[in-house]
Amino acid sequence: MPNEPLSKESETDSAALEAAECQQAVAEAVTNAVDMLWEVFEEDQSANLYALVIAQVERPLLARTMEHCNHNQTRAASYLGINRATLRKKLREYNLN
Repeated sequence: MPNEPLSKESETDSAALEAAECQQAVAEAVTNAVDMLWEVFEEDQSANLYALVIAQVERPLLARTMEHCNHNQTRAASYLGINRATLRKKLREYNLN
């Protein structure tokens, strides 16, 4: 029946599928970004590719998490699995405070 509520098992399966799709989308986006960076910095071994990629992912992750948590740093740090002091440092680093 189309209007019946989902069982707990169905909800869990649906959430797992959504999480897997999200992980795949992130992996593809990062792969594409890294490929583009390789084209730009192919000859520049001092480019610090790792720092460039991490910064491109970390800044929007922090910004969106803070929005989602209504700028509650304790809650955001918990979601991110990091210490609140680390979150505060990163927010300052990316000028998101």
